[in-house]
Amino acid sequence: MDKQVRIDLADIEERTQYRDDMSEKLEDMLRKSSKFQGCIVKRVRLEREAPELRNPFDIQYSDGTHAVWLYEWEIQALDEQEILSYLEVQKGREKQLDSYHFWDIISFSVSAIGVIAVFLDLMFMIYLGNTERLILDFLTVALFILGSGLVLVYVNSIRKSSNERWLDTVSAKNDPLFLEALRKLATLSGTGKRELDQYAKRLKEVEKALVRNR
Repeated sequence: MDKQVRIDLADIEERTQYRDDMSEKLEDMLRKSSKFQGCIVKRVRLEREAPELRNPFDIQYSDGTHAVWLYEWEIQALDEQEILSYLEVQKGREKQLDSYHFWDIISFSVSAIGVIAVFLDLMFMIYLGNTERLILDFLTVALFILGSGLVLVYVNSIRKSSNERWLDTVSAKNDPLFLEALRKLATLSGTGKRELDQYAKRLKEVEKALVRNR
């Protein structure tokens, strides 16, 4: 039998993964669901974050890759079945975010190139004067690149939000436990205002969509 060694949390470096009693209990609970069997649960030392975001649970696949985040106050607010339903939706949302990550990089890269091009053009204007036709043409191209990048950022953001709303709505329609979990999280007290606002917004959008689709 492996000997367990107790380590003081203060001795763990920032952003280091570790396991405690809560992560082991959560892992045991996840084994009851066919969708999370084999998952590993570790916590991440994040003491520099806001209190509600500190030391989250990193639920990982059996190969150690990240699946979904869970916070201590979410565990305390929900019962076992609600946690499982909520995690399934969160896993889908995080998977969607990963699929958009490439386009985020492209969008911001194009925008950055546009900003650099505009900056270089302004430098040319200072040294060569504002009457050079070449500089004007270059500025036009630079602004076009910048505008294209900003449009890509905006469109990608809209698509992500739309897909997240769709996933929440479909999940709430098919699984009352997820809807109940969302309602509990949206009415929590003692949690960061930003987190409460996010859940309240998600709940409002879901309930509006469910009424509209009746």
